[in-house]
Amino acid sequence: MQDISPDFKYVTPTEQKIIQKIIKLNDDRKKLNYFIKYKHKMSDYCYWFILSTIWVDGTEKTDLKRWRALFSTNRKKRASSLMKPSELAAFKKLEDKLIVYRAQSLDEEDRLAYTLSIKQAAAFSILKETNEITSYEVKKEDLLCLFLRREEDEIIILDPSKAVKLKTLPLSMVKI
Repeated sequence: MQDISPDFKYVTPTEQKIIQKIIKLNDDRKKLNYFIKYKHKMSDYCYWFILSTIWVDGTEKTDLKRWRALFSTNRKKRASSLMKPSELAAFKKLEDKLIVYRAQSLDEEDRLAYTLSIKQAAAFSILKETNEITSYEVKKEDLLCLFLRREEDEIIILDPSKAVKLKTLPLSMVKI
């Protein structure tokens, strides 16, 4: 079974050119800037699909305010086009309240992405050299989406105030 949105539509020649250009760009910021420049030429499905693909492919050192604005747009079919059908099905099965984790770098003041996996948070903690993981409680209604790509169990929460901090754990307390 293919994991393709029911909203899928074959892209227009213009959308195809935009996608091809984005694929050729090596830099995440350039991809995002190109996307922003040409987003008005995209169908709703294409907009959400490309946005999720750029996010999942790499989001290091990106401007979270820009991402928040792009994810917040009022285009139609956001959930079913942003997430793959398997991700949407898993999202719908999430509890009404859940615990998410984050390994936040010392210089980070904002956050958008979390994980359902404490092991994945531990791996990020090692990469970010933070040696700690913070747990948060969130309501499902405050989640934007769930990405299962990259085996991260990644949750996007547009408003960080909706993630209520529970505790910070030293990495040494987490079983990896």
